[in-house]
Amino acid sequence: MDKLKKITIFTLIFQLVVTASFLPAQAVVRPNKIVADIADMTIIMNYEDYKKDGKDGSPYFANDMLLCEYPIVLHKRIVYIPLTYYNCILLGLNLELKEDEIFLSKSNPEKPTMYLKDQSHPRRDKKTIEMALLPYPLNLCGVKYSDLEYPALFYKNIAYLPLTWKVAHEIMQWDYRFGEKGIELYTDSYYYYSEGDSHFKINKKRDLAASVSPGKTYYKKGDTKIFAFTELYNMIGPSMGNMEIFKGEKKTTIPGYTGHGQKQGPLFTVDGEYIYTAHIEIDRHRYGYCKIKMDTGEITYLGGDNLYYEP
Repeated sequence: MDKLKKITIFTLIFQLVVTASFLPAQAVVRPNKIVADIADMTIIMNYEDYKKDGKDGSPYFANDMLLCEYPIVLHKRIVYIPLTYYNCILLGLNLELKEDEIFLSKSNPEKPTMYLKDQSHPRRDKKTIEMALLPYPLNLCGVKYSDLEYPALFYKNIAYLPLTWKVAHEIMQWDYRFGEKGIELYTDSYYYYSEGDSHFKINKKRDLAASVSPGKTYYKKGDTKIFAFTELYNMIGPSMGNMEIFKGEKKTTIPGYTGHGQKQGPLFTVDGEYIYTAHIEIDRHRYGYCKIKMDTGEITYLGGDNLYYEP
């Protein structure tokens, strides 16, 4: 009887060893929990800052807010970004869960979408968060993503995407670089943020009265990138030189005040090779709706809505 027990136990051990050796490597090496570091460097995504204040022990900031609930993290020295609803708008992405598979695709950059900042989370002193592996297969623009070294992660029901060279450049074809301010990511997208209406009033002496509502609009398609913002400059007046146009490596800064004096919404629209917006010259001789040629920055006022005063 003892001999029979020994044979049975040996047989069971042998079967377990053989079975384990034929399990997929993924099932053997994947941990249940992954501890990731909250990113402690500045990361810019389509002109939105995710940054930590420079002081030691300072709280994490994301999009000017204290400690975003879904922070950007580092895992094995690779940046992981949370695919929240508003981050997908920011990056020009569509995310769908179909038949237990996540599909990530690019949205139409011709249509502006309202972008809001993700809600902040109460202050905490943690420098790490506990994550898990993404429990669904991930499809990136038609490519099934699978990487044992840098897998997609999961935190509070949100998928996290690793910004490896393969993901950022080869699959998504994003502009991902180390710039002067830190890590920079630019994607084909068209989003705007607007807190309300702005107003401009100019008298015949060219005195300016303005109420400025903070706003921003970003557009990128291919090698064309446009960014404009409105804000008060040091509480003195509206910001000037506040639109930049990139055509490839060429950068054009539009002089004067651009995008001010409009109702809540995008600061500009795009049609073909032209940008449509409101503009006021630096010397305040002329203000009105106009079109701006992307490749030259030439401003053409459209008439009717112009206010023009002789010098």
